[in-house]
Amino acid sequence: MIYSTVPLLFSGAALVHGVVGIKKLPSAVLAVFYAVMLLPVVMQGVVLLALMDSWYDFRSRLASKT
Repeated sequence: MIYSTVPLLFSGAALVHGVVGIKKLPSAVLAVFYAVMLLPVVMQGVVLLALMDSWYDFRSRLASKT
């Protein structure tokens, strides 16, 4: 079961990196994200965000607004 969620975990982390880059947030946001991502609940949320991103394409929607 864990092996099927690892690609989605990487995709969710890429989504967070993309949002931080688009919004031009400080790199400390990524440091906090990776520190908090050690919690299993947060990891599940990142996987859920990756699934939702595959349907709604958050990065392109955010990029078109700026």
